[in-house]
Amino acid sequence: MTNKTLKVISPVYNEEAVISLFYESLKEVLMQIDNDYDWKILFVIDPSTDTTQEVLRSIASKDKRVQLITLSRRFGHQMSLVA
Repeated sequence: MTNKTLKVISPVYNEEAVISLFYESLKEVLMQIDNDYDWKILFVIDPSTDTTQEVLRSIASKDKRVQLITLSRRFGHQMSLVA
C-alpha cells in the first residue's frame, strides 16, 4: 500500500532566530505520522537580509525531505505561497 503524500509549504523572511526551532518542532509532529504519509517540507524564501537562507541550506543538506525555493526578489508571503 502506498502512503499518502503531504507537503508543508512555509514562506520565510528574516527568520534566522527561529527557523531551526520551527523546523525541529514541525519535523517532530510530522514524524508522528511518518508511517501513514510520505511528507516533505518546502520553504519558500523571500530574499532575507539575515542568514535565513544559509540556515535552511544547512538543514536541507542534512534532511532530504526539506526542499527550498528562493525567490528572485522580495514578493511578500502571499506570493510566496503562489510560487
